[in-house]
Amino acid sequence: MVGTVVGWIFAALGVLVLVLLFAPVVVGVSYREETFSLWVRVLFVRVRIYPAREKKPKAERRKAKKKEKKGKEKKPRPKRTLRQWLYLIKRIASSAGSAMGIAGKGLWIYDVDFSIAVHAGDAGDTAVRVGQLQAAVGGVRALLENWFRVRYKRLVVTPDFAGQMDHMPSFACKIAVCPVIMLIAGIVGLRAFRRYRKVYGPPPLSKEQWQELLERRERRAAEAAAKRGETAPKEEKPPGARAS
Repeated sequence: MVGTVVGWIFAALGVLVLVLLFAPVVVGVSYREETFSLWVRVLFVRVRIYPAREKKPKAERRKAKKKEKKGKEKKPRPKRTLRQWLYLIKRIASSAGSAMGIAGKGLWIYDVDFSIAVHAGDAGDTAVRVGQLQAAVGGVRALLENWFRVRYKRLVVTPDFAGQMDHMPSFACKIAVCPVIMLIAGIVGLRAFRRYRKVYGPPPLSKEQWQELLERRERRAAEAAAKRGETAPKEEKPPGARAS
């Protein structure tokens, strides 16, 4: 009897996990009247992310205590060089390219609503600015449609020759995400990110990092030679270093 109940509990948990994995997660984004809002809905549960609700003072005190405990000094990380940044960007771009094709099948952008009124003083300048904005909107639209499924509700760029309209932009959209497909895309991107290092090698080292690596090698060689009772090997020099 107990085994049957436990089996049913595990079966119900498995069904719940499958439902959560295949149920779309909807994210709502809007910017209207200089106010930004963000919410997330899973099945029938909707959670507002921003603006966040006001928290009780007790929770703020607990957070302040946690920050005081975590406020220990940490060693500063070495800054990346330009070559290392380029290596990282290439690595991310190569891994993102393989994952975006899968992610595009599991992401759907719909109810896109964008409107803005343009006024540049003179009527001719206003018309030129409207044309530039329409070209920019068209470029962003083509880029989105190249990767994702997009459904538009309204895309309006209105010329305001009299200067009597509200010029603040208004934007809103909903993004539906399938967790299973996004999980697969994340795994594919992570594998590609790791494979890039195996194919093209590790990132280039700066002079300080190279010197630290040589010092570490020298210490290990000296320790090994001391254990064997031998003399330490000669110092290695980084490539391109001049002889003294």
